Amino acid sequence: MLGRTDPYGDVTLSRTEMGQLVSELRTLAGRAARGDVAVLVQVLDLAVRCRDAPGTELRFEGD
Repeated sequence: MLGRTDPYGDVTLSRTEMGQLVSELRTLAGRAARGDVAVLVQVLDLAVRCRDAPGTELRFEGD
C-alpha cells in the first residue's frame, strides 16, 4: 500500500486495504530513524481506526 503513495499526488485507501497498510507501517516503524517513528505511529493509529470502522477510508494528499 505504501508503494501507491506519491508525494505529489493523492491516494485514497479503503478500509479493506488497511490490514496490509498496518503491516507495512509496523515494519517501517521498526526500521525508521528515531525522529520518524512518532509520525509513523500517528499514521498507524489512523490506519487501525480506519480498519476497525466500517465505511471509512484514509486519504494521503500530496503536494
